[in-house]
Amino acid sequence: MIPDFNNMIPELHYYIHRKCTPNWKIDANVIPFIDITYVIDGKAEYNIGGHIYIVKKGDLICIPQNTYRAAVNIPEDLMECYSTNIFLRDQFGQEAAFPRNPRGMAAEGFWIYAEDTRNFMPHPVSDIQPDPE
Repeated sequence: MIPDFNNMIPELHYYIHRKCTPNWKIDANVIPFIDITYVIDGKAEYNIGGHIYIVKKGDLICIPQNTYRAAVNIPEDLMECYSTNIFLRDQFGQEAAFPRNPRGMAAEGFWIYAEDTRNFMPHPVSDIQPDPE
Protein backbone atom coordinates (compact mmCIF):
# COMPACT_ATOMS: atom_id res chain seq x y z
CA MET A 1 0.00 0.00 0.00
CA ILE A 2 1.33 3.44 -0.94
CA PRO A 3 1.13 5.82 2.03
CA ASP A 4 -0.88 9.04 1.67
CA PHE A 5 1.82 11.67 2.21
CA ASN A 6 -0.84 14.41 2.32
CA ASN A 7 -1.78 13.05 5.74
CA MET A 8 1.73 12.53 7.14
CA ILE A 9 2.59 14.67 10.14
CA PRO A 10 6.26 15.21 11.04
CA GLU A 11 6.78 15.61 14.78
CA LEU A 12 9.90 17.71 15.28
CA HIS A 13 11.99 16.17 18.04
CA TYR A 14 15.25 18.10 17.62
CA TYR A 15 16.77 20.77 15.36
CA ILE A 16 20.22 22.36 15.34
CA HIS A 17 22.53 24.47 13.19
CA ARG A 18 25.66 22.57 14.19
CA LYS A 19 29.18 24.01 13.92
CA CYS A 20 31.33 21.08 14.93
CA THR A 21 34.34 21.31 17.18
CA PRO A 22 37.38 19.05 16.68
CA ASN A 23 36.07 16.66 19.37
CA TRP A 24 32.42 16.53 18.18
CA LYS A 25 30.82 13.12 17.96
CA ILE A 26 27.47 11.35 18.03
CA ASP A 27 27.56 8.42 20.42
CA ALA A 28 26.74 5.03 18.90
CA ASN A 29 23.12 3.98 19.30
CA VAL A 30 20.04 2.79 17.45
CA ILE A 31 17.97 5.89 16.74
CA PRO A 32 14.21 5.85 17.39
CA PHE A 33 13.63 8.82 15.04
CA ILE A 34 14.33 9.83 11.43
CA ASP A 35 17.59 11.81 11.14
CA ILE A 36 17.75 14.37 8.31
CA THR A 37 21.03 16.27 8.02
CA TYR A 38 22.23 18.73 5.37
CA VAL A 39 26.00 19.35 5.34
CA ILE A 40 26.79 22.96 4.45
CA ASP A 41 30.55 22.79 4.95
CA GLY A 42 33.32 20.37 5.84
CA LYS A 43 33.16 16.59 6.32
CA ALA A 44 32.25 13.99 8.93
CA GLU A 45 32.52 10.24 9.25
CA TYR A 46 29.22 8.46 9.87
CA ASN A 47 28.93 4.85 10.97
CA ILE A 48 25.54 3.63 9.77
CA GLY A 49 24.62 0.02 10.30
CA GLY A 50 28.25 -0.82 11.05
CA HIS A 51 29.61 0.68 7.82
CA ILE A 52 31.62 3.91 7.49
CA TYR A 53 30.52 6.69 5.15
CA ILE A 54 32.12 10.11 4.66
CA VAL A 55 29.62 12.95 4.22
CA LYS A 56 30.68 16.26 2.76
CA LYS A 57 29.47 19.74 1.83
CA GLY A 58 26.26 19.53 -0.19
CA ASP A 59 25.17 16.08 1.03
CA LEU A 60 21.66 15.56 2.36
CA ILE A 61 21.49 12.49 4.61
CA CYS A 62 18.27 10.70 5.59
CA ILE A 63 18.57 7.89 8.12
CA PRO A 64 15.37 6.04 9.06
CA GLN A 65 14.31 5.20 12.59
CA ASN A 66 15.63 2.00 14.20
CA THR A 67 18.98 2.31 12.43
CA TYR A 68 22.40 2.08 14.15
CA ARG A 69 24.21 5.42 13.85
CA ALA A 70 27.38 7.05 15.16
CA ALA A 71 29.48 9.92 13.84
CA VAL A 72 32.77 11.74 14.41
CA ASN A 73 34.15 14.93 12.99
CA ILE A 74 37.11 15.10 10.63
CA PRO A 75 39.29 17.64 12.50
CA GLU A 76 41.08 18.85 9.34
CA ASP A 77 37.73 19.85 7.74
CA LEU A 78 35.21 20.66 10.50
CA MET A 79 31.62 19.93 9.52
CA GLU A 80 28.87 22.52 9.67
CA CYS A 81 25.32 21.29 9.13
CA TYR A 82 21.63 21.66 9.76
CA SER A 83 20.18 18.60 11.43
CA THR A 84 16.73 17.58 12.53
CA ASN A 85 15.28 14.49 14.13
CA ILE A 86 11.62 13.77 13.47
CA PHE A 87 8.99 11.16 14.19
CA LEU A 88 6.60 10.64 11.31
CA ARG A 89 2.94 10.07 12.22
CA ASP A 90 -0.21 9.51 10.22
CA GLN A 91 -3.39 11.53 10.76
CA PHE A 92 -4.39 9.12 13.55
CA GLY A 93 -1.15 9.62 15.49
CA GLN A 94 0.28 6.22 14.59
CA GLU A 95 3.92 5.81 13.54
CA ALA A 96 4.17 6.08 9.76
CA ALA A 97 6.64 4.30 7.52
CA PHE A 98 9.79 6.09 6.41
CA PRO A 99 8.98 7.65 3.03
CA ARG A 100 10.43 6.41 -0.22
CA ASN A 101 13.26 8.41 -1.70
CA PRO A 102 12.67 10.61 -4.78
CA ARG A 103 13.33 7.75 -7.20
CA GLY A 104 10.66 5.62 -5.55
CA MET A 105 13.13 3.16 -4.07
CA ALA A 106 12.40 1.82 -0.61
CA ALA A 107 14.58 3.46 2.01
CA GLU A 108 15.71 0.27 3.73
CA GLY A 109 18.96 1.87 4.80
CA PHE A 110 19.62 5.50 4.16
CA TRP A 111 20.07 7.74 1.17
CA ILE A 112 21.96 10.89 0.38
CA TYR A 113 21.59 13.62 -2.18
CA ALA A 114 25.06 14.43 -3.45
CA GLU A 115 25.18 18.04 -4.60
CA ASP A 116 28.27 17.50 -6.75
CA THR A 117 26.48 14.91 -8.94
CA ARG A 118 22.93 16.19 -8.32
CA ASN A 119 21.74 12.61 -7.79
CA PHE A 120 19.84 10.82 -5.07
CA MET A 121 21.73 7.70 -4.14
CA PRO A 122 20.03 4.98 -2.12
CA HIS A 123 22.32 3.18 0.30
CA PRO A 124 20.80 0.09 1.89
CA VAL A 125 22.72 -0.36 5.12
CA SER A 126 24.33 -3.57 3.87
CA ASP A 127 25.70 -1.85 0.75
CA ILE A 128 27.34 1.30 2.16
CA GLN A 129 30.89 1.61 0.92
CA PRO A 130 33.67 3.69 2.48
CA ASP A 131 34.56 6.96 0.78
CA PRO A 132 37.65 6.45 -1.45
CA GLU A 133 39.27 9.72 -0.30
